[in-house]
Amino acid sequence: MKKTVIATSIVVILGAGYTLASWYTGNIIENNIDAKIAQITNQIDQYKGLPDVNIQYSDYHKGIFSTSFNLTVNTVNLENHQNTLFNDKVTIYHGPFPWSEIKSGDFSPKMGAFIYQTSKESNESLWLAAGNKPFMTINSSIDYSENIKLTANNEPINYTNEELGTNLQATKNSLFLSIDNQLNNLVIQGQIDQLTLKNQMDYLEINHLVLTGNVVKYADLGYQAKTEVSIENGLIGRVNSNNENLNNNDSIKVNQLAININAARQNKRLTGDISSSVNNLFLGQQDLGKGEILANYTLPLNYDLSAETNDDKALRNWYVKLDKLLWHNQQGNLSASFTLNVADNDNMPWDQLDEDNLILAQAKVNLPLKPLTYLAAQISNPQKSMPDDNDIQSVTKSVVMLFGLFLNNSPIIDFNYDPNDEIEDGVSVDLYYSKEENQARLKGKSITTGQFWQALTRNKLPKFN
Repeated sequence: MKKTVIATSIVVILGAGYTLASWYTGNIIENNIDAKIAQITNQIDQYKGLPDVNIQYSDYHKGIFSTSFNLTVNTVNLENHQNTLFNDKVTIYHGPFPWSEIKSGDFSPKMGAFIYQTSKESNESLWLAAGNKPFMTINSSIDYSENIKLTANNEPINYTNEELGTNLQATKNSLFLSIDNQLNNLVIQGQIDQLTLKNQMDYLEINHLVLTGNVVKYADLGYQAKTEVSIENGLIGRVNSNNENLNNNDSIKVNQLAININAARQNKRLTGDISSSVNNLFLGQQDLGKGEILANYTLPLNYDLSAETNDDKALRNWYVKLDKLLWHNQQGNLSASFTLNVADNDNMPWDQLDEDNLILAQAKVNLPLKPLTYLAAQISNPQKSMPDDNDIQSVTKSVVMLFGLFLNNSPIIDFNYDPNDEIEDGVSVDLYYSKEENQARLKGKSITTGQFWQALTRNKLPKFN
């Protein structure tokens, strides 16, 4: 009997304690919701590339274990026109152990959590296409340090919009997002297993897309961002009058595409690098080959020039470098690289570039004729699985005629074509200029910097000794 009384007492005490904690957490949410909305709005409005955001709530009801209200999110353009992104009822379940989290098997303490599901009333067609259930489910939680986590999942769907003439087919896909209490550290992860989108003209198919990203914000609008995207294969094509997808000559298909982008904004400069590779690129029936690109840059940001010091002038220099551009097909490699460092004198137009503001220029280009004309023949004949000899010969004649006409007198680009010569035919560039070193090179030959500018301005190479 005593054990039963003791157990009952413990349950009552725990229940009363949980109820009190839940009620107290509801008060915390109510007292802080305006400040959190203002913080989110302010952070978004700091980025000039994003539209202003207006977040409002109404019909606020606080209970012991949950709080509900209607949430409206609008974007505002320069003409002060609003576009509604979200307008629906939201229910937040109070911590320390929100009921929505307990049902999903998560027993870690949280200030609050909510589940939002698209309703039949908001879009009946999506509801029916998802199998008479919510198309999208969003789970979000905030811990007692005010760090936020959000996951979004969609149901498999086959949805047709008759009015727009579009069709969407998608498997179950997911998105995860986390952000710290100061909104300074954002992590995003997403995955699309399969998605197909068709309209009356075009057809898009993506298989196994993976997205990861991270943004860290610093003081004075500084930030560091990293994005990685990979696609196992994707297809862009045309559809016929019956809205059927076609594997025709206009289609573009990629296999194993990867894109990596890093960017940082700090100390009045934007720096970053971009890399990408594709294992196969198809145009129609033609396998054009594979390629990769790697580049980095340092660019000045707009700021008050009247307030600059001598130390600030170096921050206005432009630096762009293409480390590698490589394309490989059955006949060989096409490659290019360059470096450009320019002093930004009061936003000088590029067509006025001269010896006063060009600091460094370097370029290496190698386009052998065989892989170049083979690629051109493939592009000209997408209906074939590979070009035949007649296709290649026809393209070669056109390329040789055009290059011979426009490049023979070029001081920068070297074009070589001699069927009887063992030297590899093709287009090449070997350029170097350094203002600091007072050295220059054109077409592989060393020249003075004065001769370099003379060659460019007069479109004629100097005589080499």
